[in-house]
Amino acid sequence: MPPQLYIFDKITKAFHIENTYYSPHDTAILIDSTGSMYPFIERYKERAIDFATQAFNKGGRVALYDYRDLKELYEPRQHCDFETCTPEIFASELDKITAVGGGDAPESLLSAAFHTMSELEWQQGATKS
Repeated sequence: MPPQLYIFDKITKAFHIENTYYSPHDTAILIDSTGSMYPFIERYKERAIDFATQAFNKGGRVALYDYRDLKELYEPRQHCDFETCTPEIFASELDKITAVGGGDAPESLLSAAFHTMSELEWQQGATKS
């Protein structure tokens, strides 16, 4: 938490003031869809639904991507962006992601995160995750 929000939170609690601070939140969810994720992917999808639901319920925006191993030359695939993702579309697109392919090569999480950060239209002033 940034220092100014920490101080704001302390003051509002000390003086029993309702904390009405609101910051829009942009959340990009990236799913590793390589075969090595097969035993875990359903659990990760459940957590992705939880994160997305929390973001949507607080007025935030969500985007969904999947990525694979570096050696596959698989560019991270956008399933929905901040403008097109609704809870229904998010759930539908998430359901389409399956764990296949891949191998023992490193996953491309860093390049997928960079790709996502560069491609999306993030809100100015929004909390980004």
